[in-house]
Amino acid sequence: MSSITLGKQLEQLFQQQIHSAEQLYKLLREENEALTQRDYERTSELTQLKQAKSADIEALSSQLTELLTTLQHPYSHETLDKLIMELPAQSGNRLKQMKLKLQQTTLSCQDQNIINGQIIAVNKQSAETALAILRGQFSTSELTYGAAGLPIKDKSAKTITKA
Repeated sequence: MSSITLGKQLEQLFQQQIHSAEQLYKLLREENEALTQRDYERTSELTQLKQAKSADIEALSSQLTELLTTLQHPYSHETLDKLIMELPAQSGNRLKQMKLKLQQTTLSCQDQNIINGQIIAVNKQSAETALAILRGQFSTSELTYGAAGLPIKDKSAKTITKA
């Protein structure tokens, strides 16, 4: 395979990966808004869209791995960098920039996903706490106060329906 053909194929794959990663980032930002607004229906829709977009990204990554395998190179960032350096200067520089943009977009996706995960964890903890209160299950590490405002020594509190 000629270096020009290889450069074009890599450029096409990188462009598709960048486009998919940018779309995933947009979905993650929308998910953040939906989580913040507690729009669980929209969050569910976005989860399905994210899964589909992640599958697209995985397929593109597999195509890149297959391309390198056909050239009898194992897939690694070092191998990819070496191949890019062997390309003509203009094509190589363009691919370096595209690879950097892909890495930056991927890191943005990871950061946004971590933030969304933290929001989900806080919402889950709030729901569990609310359910525990409704069931009358209080944590032994927290003080519970009775009607007179004094701490209750017996932690076997009654459910809220019996209060």
